[in-house]
Amino acid sequence: MSKAITLNSAWQSRSASFSTHASRKGVNLLGWDCEIDESMTDEQKREALGAHRKYLETVLARFRVSGNRDGIRLIGQKIAQTNAQINAIRPCRHDRDLSHYIVDILKSRVTKSEWQRIGAEARLLKDREEA
Repeated sequence: MSKAITLNSAWQSRSASFSTHASRKGVNLLGWDCEIDESMTDEQKREALGAHRKYLETVLARFRVSGNRDGIRLIGQKIAQTNAQINAIRPCRHDRDLSHYIVDILKSRVTKSEWQRIGAEARLLKDREEA
């Protein structure tokens, strides 16, 4: 066994407080994903969460290359949670008309593949209209 492996295993097996003890599985046990302070403005919170989402997307890309399905699933869930936090911080939009509500209803009622197909058709119509 190499010296680095010996030192690493000794460090992981020590009994100290959880804040200094590494997780053997590499899981963040204390929830130190992204620090959002209540004294931050909404714009600063959005920027911090956006930067964290970009970091998670790079991690997701690495998991996709390695083919780790569990990692892909977990990181995908974290990205979805981060997006939900970002959307919760955004101010309420009062300029929504009926079409926005129709889109919300349709999106909740169709499957993901159907929604993607509808989006592709809408993009084609828009491109034809602009051309």
